[in-house]
Amino acid sequence: MRLLRIQVENFGTLSQFQMDLNEGINEVIQENGWGKSTLAAFLRVMFYGLEGGRKQKLGENDRMKYQPWEQGPFGGVIEFEANGKRYICTRMFGQKEKDATFRLQDAETLLDSKDYSERLGEELFGIDRESFEKTSFIDSDAIRYRGINSAIGSKVGSVSQTDDLGNYDVAQERMNNFLNKKSAKKKTGDLYQLEDAIKELERDLKKEEPTKVHADGLKAQLERENNGLKACKAERDKAQRERNELVEKRKMLQERKRKAELEEAVTTRGEALLARQRSFGEHIPTREELRNLQMAAKAMSDYGIRAESVQQASGNERLERLKRYFRSGVPSEAEVSEQIGNCNALQDGLQRVLHLEEQAEAEKQALEASEEELKRLEAAADLAAAEKKKAAAQRRLFGILALAAGVILGGVTLALRLNALLYIPAGVLLLAGLVLLLSPLLSAKVQEDTPMGEAQLIRRRQEERKQRISEIKKEQEDLAAANLAKEAAVRAFLEQREIIYSRADAESLLYEIKNYRAEYLALLREEEEKQENARKLAQEGAELRTQLEASLQGMGLAQTFLPEQHAAILEWIGMTQQKLTTYENEKREKENAEEALKSFMEARKSLDFTQLEALSEEKLVERDAELEAQLQGFSEQESGIVGTIKGIEQGLNEDYDTLDELCEKRERLEALQEQRDGLAARYAIVEKTEEYLRTAKEAFIAKFMQPVKSAFDTYYEMVTGRPGSGAEFQIDANMNIFRKEAGEYHEVETQSEGYGEVIGLCIRMALLDVMYEKEGPPVILDDPFAGMDAKHLEGTKKFLEKVAGKYQILYFTCHESRGMV
Repeated sequence: MRLLRIQVENFGTLSQFQMDLNEGINEVIQENGWGKSTLAAFLRVMFYGLEGGRKQKLGENDRMKYQPWEQGPFGGVIEFEANGKRYICTRMFGQKEKDATFRLQDAETLLDSKDYSERLGEELFGIDRESFEKTSFIDSDAIRYRGINSAIGSKVGSVSQTDDLGNYDVAQERMNNFLNKKSAKKKTGDLYQLEDAIKELERDLKKEEPTKVHADGLKAQLERENNGLKACKAERDKAQRERNELVEKRKMLQERKRKAELEEAVTTRGEALLARQRSFGEHIPTREELRNLQMAAKAMSDYGIRAESVQQASGNERLERLKRYFRSGVPSEAEVSEQIGNCNALQDGLQRVLHLEEQAEAEKQALEASEEELKRLEAAADLAAAEKKKAAAQRRLFGILALAAGVILGGVTLALRLNALLYIPAGVLLLAGLVLLLSPLLSAKVQEDTPMGEAQLIRRRQEERKQRISEIKKEQEDLAAANLAKEAAVRAFLEQREIIYSRADAESLLYEIKNYRAEYLALLREEEEKQENARKLAQEGAELRTQLEASLQGMGLAQTFLPEQHAAILEWIGMTQQKLTTYENEKREKENAEEALKSFMEARKSLDFTQLEALSEEKLVERDAELEAQLQGFSEQESGIVGTIKGIEQGLNEDYDTLDELCEKRERLEALQEQRDGLAARYAIVEKTEEYLRTAKEAFIAKFMQPVKSAFDTYYEMVTGRPGSGAEFQIDANMNIFRKEAGEYHEVETQSEGYGEVIGLCIRMALLDVMYEKEGPPVILDDPFAGMDAKHLEGTKKFLEKVAGKYQILYFTCHESRGMV
């Protein structure tokens, strides 16, 4: 397989990059940051696609890491050759995984090809992404050899089509996961945890028999305490019944006392009400009578306030001043408006006069300017006429000469019978002469005397301007007369009202008259309304006095108060209302006391109050205290017994809970023992299977160790330049490499960085030789030799030149010293 062309649309820092590739070594030497590793990653994802789609870290997610720095399509094109055919592969990755596209075309026909799918790398090279990165994709981090996976082992064993060894890692991983999870030796293993749980349950079940014995003892004690509690309750109930009887007797004594209190309340309330009735005299006024009298007195008081305010508001100084202002008469609104219109017209007329004066002056100036222009045009016309006469004279002279020459030439030709062709110039001369003689006449008809024409136009305009000046003067005279008439009308209107006329103040004086007129008329209307209101107020006062006198007469107060004493009347009403409220409250209290006594006696008809006299309150209280002390003692005794019973019941419940829990643990123990036995049997089977499968894998790979070892020895000796140096290394059945030092083999991880890179490069190339007998993948080297010394680097360059005959190599480096040239 061989790459032919790379075209990067946008990928990381690379944009619109193209590169044609040759067989052998293709070298790219660029400084750090140019995008060499990005270009190498581009080739990897073109074969295997992006990885780490669900990961959030930038270094683990190709889509996040290589999103284009520039705006544009994310992806590119590679052209390659495989199995004798050329293909064009286009991948666009999009912003999301669902937006990715893949297209494969035949490079010859450009038709879509179905030879390979999106799994291009796996189908071309027969290995997955991880195996590709362990073999032909080599960068500075991955050059050191860290073993193979089953896919590489399968490829080395040439059994990739069955893929049995390729599935070994999956099976091995599942069995190892099972053995680790179910281990009986690890604390996290299921068998270990089962054994631990079984031992704990067996320890707990030893408590079962002692718990049963303890529960039987608690049941016997509980029965004894319950019997004692019943006896205590019987004694307490007997004392409680006697005390209840005492309570009833004490209630009866309280009823006797309550009856006496109610009878005393009725007597007291009756005496107080009788004394309050005497304080009113012969007549107790009603609320309605007081309310009517109060309304009449209040109305009289309000009337007095309004009458006083009307009297104070009489007289208007502003109205008097306006009466003096209009002593010559009040003009109508139309008269004032007419004179205001005259003022406005006068102002407009004066402005019009000034405007006409400006127009007349402009016409005069234009007339003077046209006189100057007329003089200039007449002088230009005279000069043009002189020039015209001079030119005409010259044309006549030349015309006469041309006619004479034509006549002479024609006559000579005729007389001497010369060549007839001479008649042509003779005719031309005759024609030219006639044209020159007639041209003044023709030009006179064609050309007008332009300066004289313009002069005539100016003279017509001068006449028009003179006419306009005359019209303006006439309009000025008419306006002046009209202005004088309007001003005389305004002056007469103002002087009639003894106001001195001033053209500047005339309009404002007229508006002042208009405003004063409106105010004067409004004040007159207001004065008339006041007089009408005063008349109505007097009539209302008489009516209110009559009403108040009638109210006083009806309540028998006519001799006590006069209508004018409305303030004293209102004060008497307030005091009487308070006294009436007190009387009503006392009356209601007496009625309530009588009703309470009546209800009390009605509710106790069956009670014989005469028998209650024999009861002694002191003896009842004394016996009640004794019974209360006895009940307190019984309660304390019961509380103690109940507390003991609760303690016994709690202990008994705990024993029962423990026995139930132990029963469940016994069932759990039996289930765990059964589960342990079954899991142990499965564990033994998987453990033995894993051992057999590992042994089979090692035996299978061991068959193909020798080809890999031979290829490795050849490449290592080629790089180091030391024949036989490959004998220092040994490869085991798992394809792990060991180097012999001081008589012992050591893992290559312990080698220096330079040696580690050399070993890694050689084993990778050896694996490629064995994996691919015919076409192999291109080898991508992303500056992997930074740790080599000069000697090894030189040997590596020679090594690459030799293997380039079999593999296409893409070599990226940042330093010319590590370049191939």
